[in-house]
Formats: sequence, C-alpha cells, structure tokens
Amino acid sequence: MDECSRRGVLTGLIFGQVLRFRRLCTHRRDADAKIKQFIQRLIERGHKKDDLLPIFERAEINAT
Repeated sequence: MDECSRRGVLTGLIFGQVLRFRRLCTHRRDADAKIKQFIQRLIERGHKKDDLLPIFERAEINAT
C-alpha cells in the first residue's frame, strides 16, 4: 500500500471513529475522553501528533 492509500485509510478510520463516538456517547465529555484515548493509541502506534490533529479537527467538523 502506498503512502497516499495509507493516509486515506487513516483519515477514514479517524472520521468513522469520531462520528461513532459522537453518536454513541450521551455526554460530550465522554466522547471527548474516548477521542483523546484514540489519539493516544495512534501516537503509541507511531503516528505523529502534528499529523493527526488536523485530521481530527476535520473529523469533528464532519461529525457535527
């Protein structure tokens, strides 16, 4: 899989999970906590926070 494909898969994963957390959690703070845990897991897997945050920002806009 080339870099563009991997980036697209990661973006889709993030968009889907953020939307899922927002829909499933009754309270915004609960969804926020899940999203923070998700970001931390991705960082632990080697992704850079500076690369992830813009994707998460777009995913938040998409989920509202």
